[in-house]
Amino acid sequence: MATPELIEILKQEIYNLAKKEAEEILKEAKINASKIIEEAKQKASEILKSRLEKSLRDIRRTMNSKMMSLRSEKKAELIRVREEYIDKVFNRVYKHLQEFTVNHRNEYSQVLSNLVIESLKEIGEYGDEFVILVNSRDEELLRNILPSLVNVAAKTLGRKITLTIHKSPVEFIGGVIVSTRDGRIYYNNTFEARIQHVKEKYLEKIYDLLFEGRES
Repeated sequence: MATPELIEILKQEIYNLAKKEAEEILKEAKINASKIIEEAKQKASEILKSRLEKSLRDIRRTMNSKMMSLRSEKKAELIRVREEYIDKVFNRVYKHLQEFTVNHRNEYSQVLSNLVIESLKEIGEYGDEFVILVNSRDEELLRNILPSLVNVAAKTLGRKITLTIHKSPVEFIGGVIVSTRDGRIYYNNTFEARIQHVKEKYLEKIYDLLFEGRES
């Protein structure tokens, strides 16, 4: 049972017990003077307060005990929960990137251009003819900027090259895969690949940012 639910049940039980005692006290006090009635009310209030404080102390001890048990005996569960939240974070990143590729085409075309040039810097030494694999949604967008892209690539590599665009057989959110003409050497510069790289390289730092001070 979750802790908030446990607290509510205990509070209700304390209230019911105190109310029952208070009603019995007030029932007997009605026979006497108004002063006795006031004393009975005060006593009922003190009983409620005392029992509530004791129950809260017990709840704290129970919570601390459960937390210690969770840390020592259910470390795997903590890791599972941590990874679940990490996945949620990266799923949001994927969603934002997908929305960006659809809703900001002009900006995205510049991103595509930069990703192609970055890929050529990595594998440009392996030939003069390269193939750009792009998803079906971005094929036309990339073809529109291909002439300028060839010029920028030539200036970047210091020689003329040939760029050919092919539709990727596998769909991805965005980005490109650039390969030599024979496909033996390639550079995966899709959004998925870049996110995976970030995840592998900075995972511990991301854990620290999300869960700092939460496992002590």
